[in-house]
Amino acid sequence: MNIIYQGLLTLVKSALTGQKLALPEGFALEKADGLIRSQSLIPLIYPGAINCGISPKSELMQKYQVLYFQHLVISERQMQAVKQLCDAFEENGIDYMLLKGCNMKRLYPKPEMRGMGDADVLIRMDQYDKIKPVMQALQYKNTKESIYDYVWQTPSLYLELHKRLYAPTQTLLCDYFGVGWEKAQVEEGHRYGMSKEVEYAYIFSHMAKHFRICGIGVRHFIDLYVFRNAYPVLDEKRIERIMKKLHMLDFYRNVSRTLEVWFDGRQSDEVTQMITDYTFNSGSFGTMENKLYYQELTKASQKKSVKNTKFHSLMDALFPPLRLMQASYYVLIKFPILLPLFWPVRWVDVLIHRRQNISRKLRLVGQMSDEKLLHRERAMKMMGMNFDCGDDDD
Repeated sequence: MNIIYQGLLTLVKSALTGQKLALPEGFALEKADGLIRSQSLIPLIYPGAINCGISPKSELMQKYQVLYFQHLVISERQMQAVKQLCDAFEENGIDYMLLKGCNMKRLYPKPEMRGMGDADVLIRMDQYDKIKPVMQALQYKNTKESIYDYVWQTPSLYLELHKRLYAPTQTLLCDYFGVGWEKAQVEEGHRYGMSKEVEYAYIFSHMAKHFRICGIGVRHFIDLYVFRNAYPVLDEKRIERIMKKLHMLDFYRNVSRTLEVWFDGRQSDEVTQMITDYTFNSGSFGTMENKLYYQELTKASQKKSVKNTKFHSLMDALFPPLRLMQASYYVLIKFPILLPLFWPVRWVDVLIHRRQNISRKLRLVGQMSDEKLLHRERAMKMMGMNFDCGDDDD
C-alpha cells in the first residue's frame, strides 16, 4: 500500500479511536489533499490530523477547519430534521425504519464525522396517504418519485422515503430482503429496526451493489469498520450464511481482509491491494468509466463473451431501457407505455443540459477494447465480484 493511502487510513483511525498514531515516514498532508477531497474525507481527516500532531496553523489545515465546521453545522441540521420527522411519525401512528446514514451517524465518535447526502427511511406503502399531510405540515416538498422511493426536501434535509429497500430489478437482494418489513422488528413505539446481523448485511450489500456498478468510496468501507466496532459480538456464521444467499460470500471475505489490512495491521495481499486501489480511485460514489465497464461486462455475461459489446452500449445510450428512464421521468412509472415518446425528450434534454456527459461517455466507450474488458473481468472476479448474479442496475 502506498504512503498516501497508509497516511490517510492512519488519520482516519486516529479520528475514530481518539489515539495519537504515528504517520508513515514521508507522508505529507498536502500531497494527499486531492484524494482527501475526492473521497470527501475532511470530516475524518481534520480531527485525525489534530490528534496526530499535524499543526492546525498550516494554510491547508485552516481550510480544513472551516470545512469541518461547515460539515458540523450541516450534520446538526440533518440530525434535528430526522428527529423532528421521527417525532411526527410517532405522533401520527406511522411506522418507519431508519436506514444507512441515519443510523450510522450515531455510531461515529461525533455525528459530523459521518457525512450524509440524504436520509433514507423505509415506510409502509399502505400508510402513504397518512404520511403526505405530515410531510406537508413539516414544510417538505415532494420533488421526485422512483420505482422504490419518494423524495421529499427541505433546506435542511434531502429525504428518501423508501417503498422498499431495493429496486425490483435487483432480484437477488429483493429475494432475501423482500420489501424490507419482512426483516424488521419493533424497537420502540412505531420505530422499527433490523437485527444487527441483518442490518450489517444490508449495509454491506448496498456498498457491494455500488462497488460493482460504478465503484464506491473509502467512507463506505469505514462504515463497515465502525459498525463492527460498535457491535463486536455479531454472529459471524449468520452473516456468512446471508452473504452466501446473496452470492457475495467471496467478496465479503475479501473486504473483511481488506479492512484488517487498513486498520488492524494485517499484511496486504494481491486481492486486498486490488480492492484498496479500486476503492481509492473511485471517488466518493464511483466513476463513469467504472459504470461503463459494469454495463459492458453485464452484457458480456449475458452473451458469454466480452467481444463486440460496444454496439449494444451505444444503442442503450440512445434508447435506455424502461427502468433507467423511470429514474428521470417518473410519469413512466404510472404510464410505461409512453416510453417510446420519452426517448426524443431525453435526446433533447441531453443535448441541452448534458452534452458534455454524453460526449465523455461515447469517448470512454470508444476507448474500450476486448483486452481491457477481459482485464477488468479478471480483476473483478479476483475481488469476488461477478456480473451474472441476477442483479441489475437501478
